Amino acid sequence: MNYIRQKVGGMIKAIGTFLNTEHPGLTNVSDIFTVGISVISIVIAFMSYDYVKNHDQQIAKFEQANEISSWVVHDSKGGVQMVENSPLMKVSVNNGSDQPIYDVVLTSGTYQGAGADYLSGTNNTVCVGTVPPGRFTTYVPYPGEGMHVRVESVIAFRDNKGNNWIRNAKGVLSEIKTNSYEYLKLDLPPDNWQSLESE
Repeated sequence: MNYIRQKVGGMIKAIGTFLNTEHPGLTNVSDIFTVGISVISIVIAFMSYDYVKNHDQQIAKFEQANEISSWVVHDSKGGVQMVENSPLMKVSVNNGSDQPIYDVVLTSGTYQGAGADYLSGTNNTVCVGTVPPGRFTTYVPYPGEGMHVRVESVIAFRDNKGNNWIRNAKGVLSEIKTNSYEYLKLDLPPDNWQSLESE
């Protein structure tokens, strides 16, 4: 918006300067009006080009990240599917793009009820490293569910362009400014690795 204000302001200033100087070839109001319309058209064309360029860059930036998701696997009664005699729950990971994602860390968060959108720390997370295209399952620490609280999976990762992302328990995708290990406060080097199983 500031960019547009600057362009329009510059255009008005240029027209004002133009009108305050003598131009022997411009003898009537219609000539001046024609020049003004031409200047406005040029400015609008530049603004449209910049808008389309920025829009296309944003689409390209989010292209792979929009194809990445994870979710908790539930049993036939709607309960979280747990590993027997273990505090781990089963999670599906989907890489719907045609390229791998990297530095993948899984955790959980509150989808419904009071609680954080994602949990951090080594005890609440697992690392799976690289996820190729496809759908997989793995296991994530189960944080427990209180009354009227429902948990969901959270995935943090680096895309093939080097951008870092997190999709929280509510499914909201956000760019993050550091890698997934640092963002989710894992002890480094991480030692909480889990393998992937193809679905």
